[in-house]
Amino acid sequence: MSSISAATTSPWPSTISRLPLLLRALAIALSAAFAVKAAAFVVRLHLRSRASPIKGVPCPPRQHFLLGHIPLFLASAARRYDMILEQHRALGVNWALNIPNGFGIRAVLFTSDPAVVQHVLKDNFDNYVKGERFQWMMAPLLGNGIFSANGESWYRSRKVASQIFSTRNFRESLGKSAMEGLKTLIRHLERAADTGTVIDLEKSLQAFTTDSFGLFAFSEDFGCLVDPDHPPPFAAAFDGLSRLLVRRGESLFGRLAPHLPTRQNAEIERMVRVLDAFAYGKIRARRTARGSQARGQDGAEAKETVDLLDFFMDYEDADGEKLSDKDLRDMMLNMLTAGRDTTSLALSWAFFTLSDRPDVVAKIREEVQRVTGGAIPTYEQTKDLKYVTAVFYEILRLHPSVPLEGKHSVGSDVLPPSGISIAPRTIVAWSVYAMNRLEQNWGPDAESFNPDRWLQRDGGGGGGVTLKRESAFKWPVFNGGPRLCLGQAMATFQGVAVLSAVLTRFNFDVVARDEVAYAVGVTLNMKNGLRVRVRARDGELTDFLR
Repeated sequence: MSSISAATTSPWPSTISRLPLLLRALAIALSAAFAVKAAAFVVRLHLRSRASPIKGVPCPPRQHFLLGHIPLFLASAARRYDMILEQHRALGVNWALNIPNGFGIRAVLFTSDPAVVQHVLKDNFDNYVKGERFQWMMAPLLGNGIFSANGESWYRSRKVASQIFSTRNFRESLGKSAMEGLKTLIRHLERAADTGTVIDLEKSLQAFTTDSFGLFAFSEDFGCLVDPDHPPPFAAAFDGLSRLLVRRGESLFGRLAPHLPTRQNAEIERMVRVLDAFAYGKIRARRTARGSQARGQDGAEAKETVDLLDFFMDYEDADGEKLSDKDLRDMMLNMLTAGRDTTSLALSWAFFTLSDRPDVVAKIREEVQRVTGGAIPTYEQTKDLKYVTAVFYEILRLHPSVPLEGKHSVGSDVLPPSGISIAPRTIVAWSVYAMNRLEQNWGPDAESFNPDRWLQRDGGGGGGVTLKRESAFKWPVFNGGPRLCLGQAMATFQGVAVLSAVLTRFNFDVVARDEVAYAVGVTLNMKNGLRVRVRARDGELTDFLR
Protein backbone atom coordinates (compact mmCIF):
# COMPACT_ATOMS: atom_id res chain seq x y z
CA MET A 1 0.00 0.00 0.00
CA SER A 2 2.83 2.36 0.86
CA SER A 3 4.50 1.70 -2.52
CA ILE A 4 1.29 2.59 -4.35
CA SER A 5 1.00 5.78 -2.31
CA ALA A 6 4.58 6.73 -3.09
CA ALA A 7 4.04 6.19 -6.80
CA THR A 8 1.02 8.48 -6.90
CA THR A 9 2.56 11.37 -4.98
CA SER A 10 4.28 14.27 -6.77
CA PRO A 11 7.96 13.67 -7.65
CA TRP A 12 8.74 17.37 -6.99
CA PRO A 13 9.84 17.02 -3.29
CA SER A 14 12.02 14.01 -4.04
CA THR A 15 13.54 15.86 -6.99
CA ILE A 16 14.45 18.78 -4.74
CA SER A 17 15.89 16.42 -2.13
CA ARG A 18 18.32 15.03 -4.72
CA LEU A 19 19.60 18.51 -5.69
CA PRO A 20 22.72 19.96 -4.08
CA LEU A 21 21.91 22.15 -1.09
CA LEU A 22 22.60 25.46 -2.91
CA LEU A 23 20.44 24.57 -5.90
CA ARG A 24 17.72 23.31 -3.57
CA ALA A 25 17.69 26.66 -1.76
CA LEU A 26 17.59 28.53 -5.08
CA ALA A 27 14.64 26.46 -6.35
CA ILE A 28 12.69 27.08 -3.14
CA ALA A 29 13.45 30.81 -3.31
CA LEU A 30 12.30 31.06 -6.94
CA SER A 31 9.12 29.14 -6.14
CA ALA A 32 8.41 31.46 -3.24
CA ALA A 33 9.10 34.57 -5.37
CA PHE A 34 6.75 33.33 -8.09
CA ALA A 35 4.03 32.68 -5.50
CA VAL A 36 4.47 36.18 -4.03
CA LYS A 37 4.33 37.81 -7.48
CA ALA A 38 1.25 35.81 -8.42
CA ALA A 39 -0.45 36.81 -5.19
CA ALA A 40 0.50 40.46 -5.74
CA PHE A 41 -0.84 40.30 -9.28
CA VAL A 42 -4.18 38.96 -8.06
CA VAL A 43 -4.32 41.66 -5.35
CA ARG A 44 -3.61 44.38 -7.93
CA LEU A 45 -6.34 43.03 -10.19
CA HIS A 46 -8.74 42.97 -7.26
CA LEU A 47 -7.90 46.54 -6.23
CA ARG A 48 -8.09 47.70 -9.85
CA SER A 49 -11.51 46.10 -10.18
CA ARG A 50 -12.73 48.32 -7.35
CA ALA A 51 -11.22 51.56 -8.71
CA SER A 52 -11.89 53.81 -11.67
CA PRO A 53 -9.31 53.66 -14.47
CA ILE A 54 -9.46 57.48 -14.77
CA LYS A 55 -8.80 59.58 -11.68
CA GLY A 56 -11.85 61.38 -10.36
CA VAL A 57 -14.25 59.71 -12.80
CA PRO A 58 -16.85 57.24 -11.48
CA CYS A 59 -17.32 53.83 -13.03
CA PRO A 60 -19.97 51.09 -12.78
CA PRO A 61 -19.50 49.24 -9.47
CA ARG A 62 -19.44 45.67 -10.74
CA GLN A 63 -16.15 44.67 -12.33
CA HIS A 64 -14.58 41.32 -13.02
CA PHE A 65 -11.21 41.05 -11.26
CA LEU A 66 -9.54 39.95 -14.52
CA LEU A 67 -11.74 41.25 -17.36
CA GLY A 68 -12.79 44.58 -15.86
CA HIS A 69 -16.03 45.89 -17.37
CA ILE A 70 -15.98 43.67 -20.46
CA PRO A 71 -18.65 41.33 -18.96
CA LEU A 72 -20.90 44.36 -18.36
CA PHE A 73 -20.49 45.46 -21.97
CA LEU A 74 -21.09 41.97 -23.35
CA ALA A 75 -24.11 41.37 -21.11
CA SER A 76 -25.78 44.50 -22.48
CA ALA A 77 -25.38 43.41 -26.10
CA ALA A 78 -29.12 43.48 -26.85
CA ARG A 79 -29.71 46.94 -25.31
CA ARG A 80 -26.27 48.53 -25.17
CA TYR A 81 -27.30 52.10 -25.91
CA ASP A 82 -29.94 52.06 -23.19
CA MET A 83 -27.33 50.64 -20.78
CA ILE A 84 -25.08 53.61 -21.57
CA LEU A 85 -28.03 55.98 -21.02
CA GLU A 86 -28.76 54.37 -17.64
CA GLN A 87 -25.11 54.66 -16.58
CA HIS A 88 -25.14 58.38 -17.41
CA ARG A 89 -28.23 58.84 -15.27
CA ALA A 90 -26.66 56.90 -12.41
CA LEU A 91 -23.06 58.16 -12.62
CA GLY A 92 -23.28 61.56 -14.30
CA VAL A 93 -21.99 63.33 -17.39
CA ASN A 94 -18.68 61.43 -17.46
CA TRP A 95 -18.03 57.83 -16.43
CA ALA A 96 -15.39 55.24 -17.23
CA LEU A 97 -14.98 51.61 -18.21
CA ASN A 98 -12.06 49.46 -17.09
CA ILE A 99 -10.59 47.47 -20.00
CA PRO A 100 -7.68 44.99 -19.68
CA ASN A 101 -4.41 46.29 -21.14
CA GLY A 102 -4.25 43.42 -23.59
CA PHE A 103 -6.90 45.15 -25.70
CA GLY A 104 -4.49 47.95 -26.63
CA ILE A 105 -6.33 50.69 -24.75
CA ARG A 106 -6.03 51.99 -21.20
CA ALA A 107 -9.63 52.90 -20.50
CA VAL A 108 -12.85 54.16 -22.03
CA LEU A 109 -14.35 57.48 -20.96
CA PHE A 110 -18.03 57.92 -21.81
CA THR A 111 -19.20 61.51 -21.97
CA SER A 112 -22.51 63.23 -22.67
CA ASP A 113 -21.03 66.74 -22.43
CA PRO A 114 -21.18 68.69 -25.73
CA ALA A 115 -18.08 70.64 -24.60
CA VAL A 116 -16.04 67.43 -24.46
CA VAL A 117 -17.38 66.29 -27.84
CA GLN A 118 -16.39 69.65 -29.32
CA HIS A 119 -12.93 69.36 -27.76
CA VAL A 120 -12.38 65.92 -29.29
CA LEU A 121 -13.91 66.58 -32.71
CA LYS A 122 -12.67 70.12 -33.22
CA ASP A 123 -10.56 71.96 -30.63
CA ASN A 124 -7.90 69.24 -30.20
CA PHE A 125 -8.70 67.35 -33.38
CA ASP A 126 -5.18 66.07 -34.13
CA ASN A 127 -4.93 64.30 -30.76
CA TYR A 128 -7.96 62.07 -31.39
CA VAL A 129 -8.03 59.52 -34.19
CA LYS A 130 -9.91 56.51 -35.45
CA GLY A 131 -8.57 53.62 -33.41
CA GLU A 132 -6.47 50.83 -34.87
CA ARG A 133 -9.16 48.33 -33.91
CA PHE A 134 -11.78 50.11 -36.01
CA GLN A 135 -9.37 50.45 -38.92
CA TRP A 136 -8.34 46.80 -39.15
CA MET A 137 -11.90 45.72 -38.36
CA MET A 138 -13.47 47.66 -41.25
CA ALA A 139 -10.52 47.61 -43.71
CA PRO A 140 -11.97 44.80 -45.91
CA LEU A 141 -14.98 47.02 -46.62
CA LEU A 142 -13.78 50.63 -46.29
CA GLY A 143 -10.13 50.21 -47.27
CA ASN A 144 -8.31 53.49 -46.70
CA GLY A 145 -11.38 55.61 -47.37
CA ILE A 146 -12.64 58.72 -45.64
CA PHE A 147 -14.46 56.88 -42.83
CA SER A 148 -11.53 54.81 -41.61
CA ALA A 149 -8.44 56.85 -42.48
CA ASN A 150 -6.36 59.14 -40.25
CA GLY A 151 -3.73 61.77 -40.91
CA GLU A 152 -2.65 62.53 -44.47
CA SER A 153 -4.79 59.76 -45.97
CA TRP A 154 -7.89 61.25 -44.36
CA TYR A 155 -7.01 64.82 -45.37
CA ARG A 156 -6.57 63.72 -48.98
CA SER A 157 -9.87 61.80 -49.09
CA ARG A 158 -11.68 64.69 -47.41
CA LYS A 159 -10.27 67.24 -49.85
CA VAL A 160 -11.31 65.18 -52.86
CA ALA A 161 -14.86 64.62 -51.60
CA SER A 162 -15.26 68.21 -50.39
CA GLN A 163 -14.39 69.72 -53.77
CA ILE A 164 -16.78 67.40 -55.58
CA PHE A 165 -19.69 67.82 -53.14
CA SER A 166 -19.54 71.61 -53.40
CA THR A 167 -20.14 71.81 -57.16
CA ARG A 168 -23.48 72.80 -58.66
CA ASN A 169 -23.35 69.93 -61.16
CA PHE A 170 -23.06 67.50 -58.25
CA ARG A 171 -26.25 68.82 -56.63
CA GLU A 172 -28.13 68.74 -59.93
CA SER A 173 -27.05 65.14 -60.54
CA LEU A 174 -28.15 64.23 -57.02
CA GLY A 175 -31.56 65.83 -57.52
CA LYS A 176 -32.24 63.98 -60.78
CA SER A 177 -31.21 60.57 -59.44
CA ALA A 178 -33.21 61.07 -56.23
CA MET A 179 -36.32 61.93 -58.24
CA GLU A 180 -36.02 58.79 -60.40
CA GLY A 181 -35.36 56.58 -57.38
CA LEU A 182 -38.32 58.01 -55.51
CA LYS A 183 -40.67 57.29 -58.40
CA THR A 184 -39.55 53.66 -58.30
CA LEU A 185 -40.14 53.50 -54.54
CA ILE A 186 -43.68 54.86 -54.91
CA ARG A 187 -44.48 52.27 -57.57
CA HIS A 188 -43.12 49.56 -55.26
CA LEU A 189 -45.37 50.78 -52.42
CA GLU A 190 -48.37 50.97 -54.75
CA ARG A 191 -47.90 47.30 -55.70
CA ALA A 192 -47.80 46.39 -51.99
CA ALA A 193 -50.97 48.39 -51.39
CA ASP A 194 -52.77 46.78 -54.34
CA THR A 195 -51.94 43.23 -53.23
CA GLY A 196 -52.31 43.80 -49.49
CA THR A 197 -48.91 42.19 -48.97
CA VAL A 198 -47.10 42.70 -45.68
CA ILE A 199 -43.65 44.06 -46.56
CA ASP A 200 -40.50 44.72 -44.56
CA LEU A 201 -40.34 48.47 -45.01
CA GLU A 202 -36.78 48.68 -43.67
CA LYS A 203 -35.61 46.33 -46.45
CA SER A 204 -37.58 48.29 -49.02
CA LEU A 205 -36.02 51.57 -47.92
CA GLN A 206 -32.52 50.09 -47.97
CA ALA A 207 -33.22 48.78 -51.47
CA PHE A 208 -34.46 52.24 -52.46
CA THR A 209 -31.37 54.07 -51.17
CA THR A 210 -29.11 51.45 -52.79
CA ASP A 211 -30.88 51.89 -56.13
CA SER A 212 -30.73 55.68 -55.74
CA PHE A 213 -27.01 55.43 -55.10
CA GLY A 214 -26.64 53.33 -58.25
CA LEU A 215 -28.36 56.03 -60.31
CA PHE A 216 -26.36 58.80 -58.68
CA ALA A 217 -22.97 57.05 -58.63
CA PHE A 218 -23.01 54.85 -61.76
CA SER A 219 -26.02 56.07 -63.80
CA GLU A 220 -27.44 52.58 -63.28
CA ASP A 221 -30.53 51.25 -61.52
CA PHE A 222 -29.36 48.21 -59.55
CA GLY A 223 -32.90 46.80 -59.38
CA CYS A 224 -32.84 46.11 -55.63
CA LEU A 225 -36.48 47.24 -55.29
CA VAL A 226 -37.63 44.58 -57.75
CA ASP A 227 -37.38 42.06 -54.88
CA PRO A 228 -36.00 43.56 -51.63
CA ASP A 229 -35.99 40.11 -49.99
CA HIS A 230 -33.54 38.82 -52.62
CA PRO A 231 -31.09 41.63 -53.42
CA PRO A 232 -28.39 41.39 -56.12
CA PRO A 233 -25.20 39.58 -55.02
CA PHE A 234 -23.17 42.75 -54.42
CA ALA A 235 -25.93 44.28 -52.24
CA ALA A 236 -26.29 41.08 -50.21
CA ALA A 237 -22.50 40.95 -49.78
CA PHE A 238 -22.42 44.60 -48.68
CA ASP A 239 -25.08 43.99 -46.00
CA GLY A 240 -23.56 40.77 -44.73
CA LEU A 241 -19.95 41.98 -44.72
CA SER A 242 -20.63 44.95 -42.49
CA ARG A 243 -22.33 42.77 -39.86
CA LEU A 244 -19.65 40.06 -39.94
CA LEU A 245 -16.80 42.55 -39.65
CA VAL A 246 -18.32 44.09 -36.51
CA ARG A 247 -18.88 40.66 -35.00
CA ARG A 248 -15.28 39.66 -35.72
CA GLY A 249 -13.97 42.98 -34.42
CA GLU A 250 -15.61 42.41 -31.03
CA SER A 251 -14.01 38.98 -30.68
CA LEU A 252 -11.79 38.39 -27.65
CA PHE A 253 -9.14 37.08 -30.08
CA GLY A 254 -8.47 40.68 -31.16
CA ARG A 255 -6.15 41.10 -34.15
CA LEU A 256 -5.65 37.36 -34.30
CA ALA A 257 -9.30 36.84 -35.27
CA PRO A 258 -8.92 37.61 -39.02
CA HIS A 259 -6.19 34.98 -39.33
CA LEU A 260 -8.09 32.06 -37.78
CA PRO A 261 -9.38 29.29 -40.09
CA THR A 262 -13.07 29.88 -39.33
CA ARG A 263 -16.24 29.74 -41.41
CA GLN A 264 -16.82 33.39 -40.57
CA ASN A 265 -13.49 34.41 -42.09
CA ALA A 266 -14.13 32.30 -45.17
CA GLU A 267 -17.49 34.04 -45.63
CA ILE A 268 -15.89 37.46 -45.15
CA GLU A 269 -13.30 36.67 -47.82
CA ARG A 270 -16.05 35.53 -50.20
CA MET A 271 -18.04 38.74 -49.67
CA VAL A 272 -14.95 40.90 -50.19
CA ARG A 273 -14.33 39.13 -53.51
CA VAL A 274 -17.92 39.85 -54.57
CA LEU A 275 -17.64 43.54 -53.65
CA ASP A 276 -14.24 43.94 -55.27
CA ALA A 277 -15.44 42.29 -58.47
CA PHE A 278 -18.43 44.65 -58.50
CA ALA A 279 -16.48 47.85 -57.78
CA TYR A 280 -13.45 47.17 -59.97
CA GLY A 281 -15.74 45.90 -62.73
CA LYS A 282 -17.63 49.21 -62.78
CA ILE A 283 -14.38 51.19 -62.72
CA ARG A 284 -12.74 49.23 -65.55
CA ALA A 285 -15.89 49.40 -67.69
CA ARG A 286 -16.10 53.16 -67.21
CA ARG A 287 -12.42 53.66 -68.06
CA THR A 288 -12.91 51.61 -71.23
CA ALA A 289 -16.02 53.58 -72.24
CA ARG A 290 -14.35 56.93 -71.56
CA GLY A 291 -11.31 55.85 -73.58
CA SER A 292 -13.48 54.86 -76.52
CA GLN A 293 -15.31 58.20 -76.41
CA ALA A 294 -12.02 60.10 -76.23
CA ARG A 295 -10.72 58.26 -79.31
CA GLY A 296 -14.00 58.81 -81.14
CA GLN A 297 -14.45 55.11 -81.90
CA ASP A 298 -17.56 54.00 -83.77
CA GLY A 299 -20.37 52.91 -81.51
CA ALA A 300 -18.99 54.77 -78.48
CA GLU A 301 -22.04 56.65 -77.18
CA ALA A 302 -21.55 59.76 -75.09
CA LYS A 303 -23.08 59.60 -71.59
CA GLU A 304 -26.11 61.83 -71.16
CA THR A 305 -25.47 62.46 -67.44
CA VAL A 306 -22.45 62.99 -65.22
CA ASP A 307 -22.42 60.77 -62.15
CA LEU A 308 -20.34 60.41 -59.00
CA LEU A 309 -17.85 58.03 -60.62
CA ASP A 310 -17.28 60.60 -63.37
CA PHE A 311 -16.64 63.30 -60.78
CA PHE A 312 -14.05 61.16 -59.00
CA MET A 313 -12.40 60.06 -62.26
CA ASP A 314 -12.13 63.68 -63.43
CA TYR A 315 -10.52 64.83 -60.18
CA GLU A 316 -6.80 65.55 -60.15
CA ASP A 317 -4.66 67.05 -57.40
CA ALA A 318 -2.31 70.04 -57.60
CA ASP A 319 0.35 67.85 -59.22
CA GLY A 320 -2.04 66.62 -61.89
CA GLU A 321 -2.29 63.14 -60.35
CA LYS A 322 -5.57 61.28 -60.71
CA LEU A 323 -7.13 58.69 -58.41
CA SER A 324 -6.05 55.07 -58.83
CA ASP A 325 -8.51 52.19 -59.22
CA LYS A 326 -7.94 51.31 -55.54
CA ASP A 327 -8.67 54.94 -54.53
CA LEU A 328 -11.86 54.87 -56.60
CA ARG A 329 -12.92 51.54 -55.12
CA ASP A 330 -12.49 52.83 -51.55
CA MET A 331 -14.17 56.16 -52.34
CA MET A 332 -17.24 54.58 -53.91
CA LEU A 333 -17.77 51.99 -51.15
CA ASN A 334 -17.32 54.66 -48.46
CA MET A 335 -19.90 56.85 -50.21
CA LEU A 336 -22.30 53.90 -50.47
CA THR A 337 -21.85 53.21 -46.75
CA ALA A 338 -22.75 56.80 -45.87
CA GLY A 339 -25.36 57.51 -48.53
CA ARG A 340 -27.39 54.37 -48.03
CA ASP A 341 -27.67 53.73 -44.31
CA THR A 342 -28.08 57.25 -42.89
CA THR A 343 -31.20 57.96 -44.91
CA SER A 344 -32.78 54.50 -45.05
CA LEU A 345 -32.50 53.91 -41.30
CA ALA A 346 -33.77 57.38 -40.40
CA LEU A 347 -36.74 56.85 -42.72
CA SER A 348 -37.47 53.41 -41.24
CA TRP A 349 -37.64 54.86 -37.73
CA ALA A 350 -39.64 57.82 -39.08
CA PHE A 351 -42.39 55.70 -40.64
CA PHE A 352 -42.52 53.54 -37.49
CA THR A 353 -42.90 56.62 -35.27
CA LEU A 354 -45.36 58.43 -37.54
CA SER A 355 -47.61 55.40 -37.92
CA ASP A 356 -48.74 56.23 -34.38
CA ARG A 357 -48.79 60.03 -34.78
CA PRO A 358 -51.62 61.05 -37.15
CA ASP A 359 -51.40 64.62 -35.84
CA VAL A 360 -47.84 64.98 -37.15
CA VAL A 361 -48.69 63.27 -40.45
CA ALA A 362 -51.57 65.72 -40.97
CA LYS A 363 -49.19 68.68 -40.54
CA ILE A 364 -46.73 67.14 -42.98
CA ARG A 365 -49.46 66.69 -45.61
CA GLU A 366 -50.71 70.23 -45.15
CA GLU A 367 -47.23 71.72 -45.61
CA VAL A 368 -46.44 69.55 -48.66
CA GLN A 369 -49.73 70.54 -50.30
CA ARG A 370 -49.02 74.21 -49.64
CA VAL A 371 -45.42 74.13 -50.93
CA THR A 372 -45.54 71.63 -53.81
CA GLY A 373 -49.23 71.11 -54.53
CA GLY A 374 -48.76 67.44 -53.66
CA ALA A 375 -45.96 66.85 -56.16
CA ILE A 376 -42.60 65.30 -55.32
CA PRO A 377 -40.52 68.21 -53.99
CA THR A 378 -37.46 69.43 -55.86
CA TYR A 379 -34.14 70.10 -54.15
CA GLU A 380 -35.04 73.80 -53.81
CA GLN A 381 -38.58 73.11 -52.55
CA THR A 382 -37.32 70.93 -49.68
CA LYS A 383 -35.77 74.08 -48.20
CA ASP A 384 -39.30 75.47 -47.75
CA LEU A 385 -40.59 72.25 -46.12
CA LYS A 386 -39.52 73.37 -42.66
CA TYR A 387 -41.94 71.23 -40.64
CA VAL A 388 -41.02 68.07 -42.60
CA THR A 389 -37.33 68.90 -42.02
CA ALA A 390 -38.05 69.34 -38.30
CA VAL A 391 -39.65 65.88 -38.26
CA PHE A 392 -36.60 64.38 -39.99
CA TYR A 393 -34.21 66.07 -37.53
CA GLU A 394 -36.26 64.92 -34.55
CA ILE A 395 -36.21 61.33 -35.82
CA LEU A 396 -32.42 61.54 -36.12
CA ARG A 397 -32.24 62.94 -32.60
CA LEU A 398 -34.06 59.98 -31.06
CA HIS A 399 -32.84 57.35 -33.53
CA PRO A 400 -29.38 58.42 -34.76
CA SER A 401 -28.16 56.32 -37.65
CA VAL A 402 -24.74 55.98 -35.96
CA PRO A 403 -25.62 55.59 -32.27
CA LEU A 404 -22.12 55.34 -30.78
CA GLU A 405 -18.98 57.29 -31.62
CA GLY A 406 -15.50 57.57 -30.14
CA LYS A 407 -11.92 58.51 -30.80
CA HIS A 408 -8.56 57.25 -29.46
CA SER A 409 -6.21 59.71 -27.77
CA VAL A 410 -2.73 59.88 -29.29
CA GLY A 411 -1.17 61.81 -26.40
CA SER A 412 -2.20 62.91 -22.93
CA ASP A 413 -4.82 65.64 -22.63
CA VAL A 414 -6.99 67.57 -20.19
CA LEU A 415 -10.70 67.72 -21.03
CA PRO A 416 -12.80 70.85 -20.52
CA PRO A 417 -14.61 71.96 -18.45
CA SER A 418 -14.03 69.29 -15.78
CA GLY A 419 -10.23 69.10 -16.01
CA ILE A 420 -10.24 65.31 -16.39
CA SER A 421 -6.77 64.04 -17.30
CA ILE A 422 -6.65 61.66 -20.24
CA ALA A 423 -3.70 59.32 -20.84
CA PRO A 424 -2.57 58.16 -24.29
CA ARG A 425 -4.48 55.18 -25.69
CA THR A 426 -7.72 56.20 -23.98
CA ILE A 427 -10.99 56.04 -25.89
CA VAL A 428 -13.21 59.08 -25.43
CA ALA A 429 -16.66 57.89 -26.48
CA TRP A 430 -20.14 59.35 -26.64
CA SER A 431 -23.41 57.62 -27.33
CA VAL A 432 -25.36 59.91 -29.65
CA TYR A 433 -28.42 57.86 -28.69
CA ALA A 434 -27.89 58.60 -24.98
CA MET A 435 -26.86 62.26 -25.40
CA ASN A 436 -30.05 63.02 -27.29
CA ARG A 437 -32.25 61.48 -24.59
CA LEU A 438 -30.73 63.21 -21.55
CA GLU A 439 -32.54 66.12 -19.89
CA GLN A 440 -29.26 67.96 -19.34
CA ASN A 441 -29.01 68.46 -23.11
CA TRP A 442 -32.62 68.59 -24.32
CA GLY A 443 -34.80 69.53 -21.36
CA PRO A 444 -37.53 67.65 -19.46
CA ASP A 445 -39.14 66.24 -22.63
CA ALA A 446 -35.85 64.86 -23.97
CA GLU A 447 -37.29 61.39 -24.61
CA SER A 448 -40.47 62.69 -26.26
CA PHE A 449 -40.93 62.99 -30.01
CA ASN A 450 -41.52 66.71 -30.54
CA PRO A 451 -40.69 68.20 -33.97
CA ASP A 452 -41.71 71.66 -32.77
CA ARG A 453 -38.48 71.89 -30.74
CA TRP A 454 -36.73 72.54 -34.06
CA LEU A 455 -38.98 75.48 -35.06
CA GLN A 456 -39.15 79.07 -33.94
CA ARG A 457 -41.75 81.63 -34.90
CA ASP A 458 -40.66 84.65 -36.88
CA GLY A 459 -41.14 88.01 -35.22
CA GLY A 460 -43.54 90.60 -36.50
CA GLY A 461 -46.73 88.53 -36.37
CA GLY A 462 -46.35 87.17 -39.89
CA GLY A 463 -46.81 83.58 -38.76
CA GLY A 464 -43.69 82.30 -40.49
CA VAL A 465 -41.28 79.82 -38.97
CA THR A 466 -37.58 79.16 -39.26
CA LEU A 467 -35.52 76.10 -38.39
CA LYS A 468 -33.41 76.24 -35.24
CA ARG A 469 -29.76 75.42 -35.78
CA GLU A 470 -28.43 73.28 -32.96
CA SER A 471 -24.74 72.85 -32.26
CA ALA A 472 -23.20 69.87 -34.06
CA PHE A 473 -21.68 68.88 -30.70
CA LYS A 474 -25.01 68.88 -28.85
CA TRP A 475 -26.67 67.02 -31.75
CA PRO A 476 -23.73 65.07 -33.25
CA VAL A 477 -25.76 62.91 -35.63
CA PHE A 478 -23.66 64.18 -38.55
CA ASN A 479 -20.41 64.30 -36.57
CA GLY A 480 -18.73 67.71 -36.21
CA GLY A 481 -15.56 69.72 -36.63
CA PRO A 482 -13.27 68.80 -39.56
CA ARG A 483 -15.07 65.43 -39.85
CA LEU A 484 -18.51 67.02 -40.22
CA CYS A 485 -20.49 64.84 -42.63
CA LEU A 486 -20.17 66.18 -46.17
CA GLY A 487 -23.42 64.47 -47.11
CA GLN A 488 -25.61 66.17 -44.47
CA ALA A 489 -27.45 68.31 -47.03
CA MET A 490 -27.80 65.30 -49.35
CA ALA A 491 -29.24 63.09 -46.59
CA THR A 492 -31.63 65.84 -45.44
CA PHE A 493 -32.85 66.47 -48.98
CA GLN A 494 -33.48 62.79 -49.63
CA GLY A 495 -35.13 62.22 -46.24
CA VAL A 496 -37.45 65.24 -46.56
CA ALA A 497 -38.33 64.37 -50.17
CA VAL A 498 -39.23 60.77 -49.29
CA LEU A 499 -41.32 61.71 -46.23
CA SER A 500 -43.18 64.33 -48.27
CA ALA A 501 -43.87 62.18 -51.33
CA VAL A 502 -44.68 58.93 -49.53
CA LEU A 503 -46.88 60.29 -46.73
CA THR A 504 -48.86 62.33 -49.25
CA ARG A 505 -49.78 59.07 -50.99
CA PHE A 506 -49.78 56.29 -48.37
CA ASN A 507 -50.67 55.24 -44.84
CA PHE A 508 -48.80 52.48 -42.98
CA ASP A 509 -50.07 49.97 -40.43
CA VAL A 510 -47.24 48.44 -38.42
CA VAL A 511 -47.59 44.69 -37.85
CA ALA A 512 -46.45 43.40 -34.42
CA ARG A 513 -45.43 46.83 -33.15
CA ASP A 514 -44.01 45.38 -29.92
CA GLU A 515 -41.42 43.42 -31.94
CA VAL A 516 -39.72 46.56 -33.24
CA ALA A 517 -36.37 47.11 -31.52
CA TYR A 518 -32.90 48.27 -32.44
CA ALA A 519 -30.02 45.96 -33.22
CA VAL A 520 -26.61 46.78 -31.75
CA GLY A 521 -24.04 47.51 -34.46
CA VAL A 522 -22.23 50.28 -36.26
CA THR A 523 -25.61 51.62 -37.40
CA LEU A 524 -29.04 51.65 -35.72
CA ASN A 525 -30.79 48.97 -37.75
CA MET A 526 -34.05 47.40 -36.69
CA LYS A 527 -33.51 43.99 -35.11
CA ASN A 528 -36.60 42.38 -36.63
CA GLY A 529 -37.17 44.70 -39.56
CA LEU A 530 -40.32 46.83 -39.94
CA ARG A 531 -43.28 44.79 -41.17
CA VAL A 532 -46.12 46.98 -42.44
CA ARG A 533 -49.28 46.93 -44.49
CA VAL A 534 -49.43 49.73 -47.03
CA ARG A 535 -52.67 51.58 -47.76
CA ALA A 536 -52.91 54.02 -50.67
CA ARG A 537 -54.76 57.25 -50.01
CA ASP A 538 -57.67 57.63 -52.44
CA GLY A 539 -56.96 59.79 -55.47
CA GLU A 540 -53.30 60.45 -54.70
CA LEU A 541 -51.58 58.10 -57.15
CA THR A 542 -53.35 58.24 -60.49
CA ASP A 543 -51.88 61.45 -61.91
CA PHE A 544 -48.42 60.72 -60.63
CA LEU A 545 -48.13 57.27 -62.14
CA ARG A 546 -49.34 58.15 -65.62
